[in-house]
Amino acid sequence: MAADRRFISGAALVVLGAAGFLILARNYSIGLDLQDTTCLDDRVYIIRHGCGEIYRGGAYAFRAEGLEPLIRDGSTLVKTVSGVPGDIVTITAERTEVNGVRVSGGPAMAEKFGHKGSYFTRSLTVPYGKYFLTGTNDRSLDSRYTGTVREDLCVGRAFPLF
Repeated sequence: MAADRRFISGAALVVLGAAGFLILARNYSIGLDLQDTTCLDDRVYIIRHGCGEIYRGGAYAFRAEGLEPLIRDGSTLVKTVSGVPGDIVTITAERTEVNGVRVSGGPAMAEKFGHKGSYFTRSLTVPYGKYFLTGTNDRSLDSRYTGTVREDLCVGRAFPLF
């Protein structure tokens, strides 16, 4: 009788644990930045699926689209949302500003694409439904090179672990 109760209790704990894991797995994932030079300050992120309202300054995960051969379509990228719809972005060879505030350096990787930094120099207004993404590292492949990113490519909010 006592053995039956322990078995039932143990089985219930296993079922509850499995259910909890499935709920977490559906709503969260782990993001890893395994590059030699990271794009942001951390290497491991918890990604809470679903973007809700996207805020300037927050770290978000986005699906890559149209960046091949540099990044495979569908890959998850974690970047900082530096510009939201209506913001004015100015990119010079030395710096990137949003609404007059420096958010990053200039396009340091321009030569990787066969251009001088001045090739990427421009000013733009972030359109409705799009975002301007940056990394904290000046060598991050981000909106300085690829342009704004559509909101529907947002996977979720990213929270740094370490």
